Amino acid sequence: ASEFILKSQKIAIYPENLNGPLKSKSGVKEALSRNQLMLSYISMVKNIDFAKISPTYKLTTGETLIPDLLISFDNKGKSEYFFFEVVRSFAGWEKRLLEKQSLYKKFIEGFKPSKKIPNVPQLILVAEDDVHAFKIFKTMLMNDCMPENQQYIYTTDNRVISDRIHDNGLFVFKLQENNDVHLNIINPKILELV
Repeated sequence: ASEFILKSQKIAIYPENLNGPLKSKSGVKEALSRNQLMLSYISMVKNIDFAKISPTYKLTTGETLIPDLLISFDNKGKSEYFFFEVVRSFAGWEKRLLEKQSLYKKFIEGFKPSKKIPNVPQLILVAEDDVHAFKIFKTMLMNDCMPENQQYIYTTDNRVISDRIHDNGLFVFKLQENNDVHLNIINPKILELV
């Protein structure tokens, strides 16, 4: 069914990535969340060039970064790339988050344009809910996982399936001078709704 929807929207699909192995309950939850996110964007946003599940990028350190999902948007004739990383709660999720975010930080801070991706992708972290998103933000802030030249954007499972994905689907956390943290909704102009 998802392959039919992708083809009907003229979205490039990569069959070798659709049936990857799932080894745990958290892996199944991540795949379900990723697929729901992809289907929501494809059904609500018309300026998507392509989506790719689990693309692979070699870092200059020899390590490999594998985002859960890459979506390319057409922004007035220019491609804009977004990585989506699904984060689920399970015993030890913080350790896994820090390992993955360390790779993202290295990728973003050492980014070199290529034919594959000519500009730095924006990372969007997909949390379970707003409270979980704040836990992710706090964990990364306390462990220096935030890249110097990019702010991470967040969304949640409920925000992804909302019919208001364009006006409340994405948000950032702003750290104030008094160490208060505010959740700020962002409305990226890049999303052209169906």
